[in-house]
Amino acid sequence: MVRLNIIVEGETEEEFVNQILAYHLGYYDVYTSVHRVTTNRSNKKKQRGGLTNYLHIKNDIESWSKLEKIGLAKIREKCPHFNQWITQLENLRI
Repeated sequence: MVRLNIIVEGETEEEFVNQILAYHLGYYDVYTSVHRVTTNRSNKKKQRGGLTNYLHIKNDIESWSKLEKIGLAKIREKCPHFNQWITQLENLRI
């Protein structure tokens, strides 16, 4: 299996990857993971979409890269509260 990380700037691109591209690539044993970049940070909330400059997304890309290298299993092992939160998400029946 191949893992493909796709970085998008807005909701439309994210929906395209999740609803169309991921389905198609799944036939070729390619797992897609889509990340919408944070383009504006304020004290109240993060805004996503409207990419204008690479520097706006550099920190997001570096964070995702570090997470990939460390691996979710190791983070869950070292952070019990994070593990509990992820377990609750996994057990949701939607």
